[in-house]
Amino acid sequence: MHSAAEALIDGRWTLVDATHDPPLAAAGLAVAVWDGITDTVPAYEPRGPLWRPGDGPEPVPNAGGDETADVDCGDRYEKAFNRWLREVRGRAATNAQRHGYGTAEI
Repeated sequence: MHSAAEALIDGRWTLVDATHDPPLAAAGLAVAVWDGITDTVPAYEPRGPLWRPGDGPEPVPNAGGDETADVDCGDRYEKAFNRWLREVRGRAATNAQRHGYGTAEI
């Protein structure tokens, strides 16, 4: 399940999805660009209805599945994925410095 936030801007709920930071675009991941006013394009297409507090019971991620079936596998995946993200970000920062950009510009 993916979560994104909405912000109330000028009386309108606006989608703010900061799923991936700009350096991760180099790895082909979707990076949201937000102008501070309009909805961001979601990093992932919704697979169900939008849920807001007050809409009823909160959705349960992976309902009906056994999330404890292989906890160790999930832990290994998370650690490996986070290590890969750090490597991608590190390469992006190195390339930016090599080309004379600050890290805020990548």
